[in-house]
Amino acid sequence: MKVIVRTVPPPLVNVRIFPSTILAVIVWEVNGTGGYPIMNVTAQYRLACTDIKCIPNLPNHIMPNSRQIDVYGLHPNTTYEFRVWATNQLGSEKKTNILSTTKGVFTEEELARQLLAGAEDFDTRAWAVAVGVVMGTLILLSMGMCFLLYQECRLPTVSDEQEIIELVPNIILNPMFSAISRARPKQQYH
Repeated sequence: MKVIVRTVPPPLVNVRIFPSTILAVIVWEVNGTGGYPIMNVTAQYRLACTDIKCIPNLPNHIMPNSRQIDVYGLHPNTTYEFRVWATNQLGSEKKTNILSTTKGVFTEEELARQLLAGAEDFDTRAWAVAVGVVMGTLILLSMGMCFLLYQECRLPTVSDEQEIIELVPNIILNPMFSAISRARPKQQYH
């Protein structure tokens, strides 16, 4: 006789927090289901080292196949306690708690330093080649458009085409027909 024991899911493993200034990304891996399929994963957070009640992250119940969630609305340079756990139909047991501090707000000097990082290694030849390719493409497109407009202006109008088409059958039927005689008005006889 084989006995199958089913339990609540084990704690999530490799839980990591990637904080930003006002955002944190919680990443985890599932270490088993406890015998029943996992119904959802729950994530909460609160200010660290306080007795404040945990704030549920939205969505409160995360899909069981998800492996990360974004936490918004955090304060810069603040330490938070993040809590994550999985639930199956028997419930949940142990919650994984991790402390993480959000990054501080950058000053303008720090932002400029980050934006200009690597500027001394920048090769202006690559920039010149890129500008040359873009300008060459624009010149070719402009020349092509001018050629198409020129061709369109050279095409005969509809009335000219219609007159040419009328002349062809008349020349075939009457070899003595000429465009000059056709252009003269007929004399009316009384």
